[in-house]
Amino acid sequence: MRLHLSSDCITVNIPEHSSHFLHVSQTLSQKFTKSFWVNETLINLSTPKEKEKRKAFLTSLYYTCAFASQTQNLAFLQKLIAMHDKPIKVVKKGAQKIISYQTPTLEKYYKILEASQTESLQTIRKKYLRLAKLYHPDHQDSSCTRKFQQIQEAYETIKAQKRKKIAA
Repeated sequence: MRLHLSSDCITVNIPEHSSHFLHVSQTLSQKFTKSFWVNETLINLSTPKEKEKRKAFLTSLYYTCAFASQTQNLAFLQKLIAMHDKPIKVVKKGAQKIISYQTPTLEKYYKILEASQTESLQTIRKKYLRLAKLYHPDHQDSSCTRKFQQIQEAYETIKAQKRKKIAA
């Protein structure tokens, strides 16, 4: 989680999968009156009645960030509290996208070879050879080159993955 101050707002950048994301977004949405989502950003506007609650919330955010980064900057904390009346923007960072990218790629390779993950490497190899023969650029026009490369990449990746499992 990172805090950033600009002349017009306080921005909190926080990974969506972080344990702090849910707490911060719920606190701003439920305990403060003027909160709304714009795409992936939660925006909370200040009201005069919530002055002290906002200061306490911003102070706790600062200390959470300071604890995580193991640094403290009291001048920053003073600026943060002085800006308590500015809008607070909570921006979700999608780090989870990187994690979920690997599984669909492997599934995509199986789909290219028209195979399933439960099939043996020998069965997958037969499907690979059939498709490679069908889409080989020497037997077709040059537009099949990309498809042929995808088939080769898919087979090599699945073969390496299956051999890793056997070795483990």
